[in-house]
This record gives sequence, structure tokens and C-alpha cells, in this order.
Amino acid sequence: ADAASDMFSLHVATLPVIAAVERAGYRTGILSNTCAPHWEHLLGKRYAVLPGRFSVIVLSHEVGALKPDGAIYEIAARMAGVPPEAIFFTDDVPEHVEAARAAGWDAEVFVSASRLADDLQRRGLNLGL
Repeated sequence: ADAASDMFSLHVATLPVIAAVERAGYRTGILSNTCAPHWEHLLGKRYAVLPGRFSVIVLSHEVGALKPDGAIYEIAARMAGVPPEAIFFTDDVPEHVEAARAAGWDAEVFVSASRLADDLQRRGLNLGL
């Protein structure tokens, strides 16, 4: 399981963006297509950002749905306790972004941390970056 899970690495450039979003008073979350061994491996890495920095964590293996299935977006919005239109979502898979938009979410394809910061600032978040 460790060998199969060792493909993950922390995207360090996103950490200031996550911190700035939190400083601006917004909640953050994770919506991930993952299995239990992969998630346990990530938690075992002891990244400071996981899991405590995120107020909502929706894992496909726990909720029984996978992106881009619309059900996972409905479940995630319900778990977040907000209407779909109140959610900003980013993912590196364009089909996942399209499915999020179809579910009523505001969504952008993740290209880089600086692009993410730009996407958020265009939505009125003053990130101070």
C-alpha cells in the first residue's frame, strides 16, 4: 500500500493561498477521489495542512461516489452546509470542474498556485499575496 501511495507530494506553492483564504475568513475543504490506503498514507506523511486545516473533507471511498458523478458534489455541499453556489472549487481534471459547474458550483481548472490566487482575487477575495 505504501509503494502504491507514494505518488503523492505536497504542492507547497498552494500553502500561502490556502493560508490567505483562511485569513480572509473562508472555510476550506477537500473533495478527493481516493481510497483508504492512499488517504492513510497522506496522513502518515504528517503534512501540517492535513487534515486539520480543512473544515470539510469529503473522500470518495467514504461517501460511495466519485468525481465527476454529480452525487459527490451534492454530498459535499450538504456536508459543507452551504448552497452549491456558495462553493468555489478547483481541480486539475477538467471533467471534474465541468461536473462541479453542472452541480451549481463556481469552479476553475487548477493550473498553478498563482493562477488559483488570480482566480480567487477575480472573485473579490483580497488575499494579500
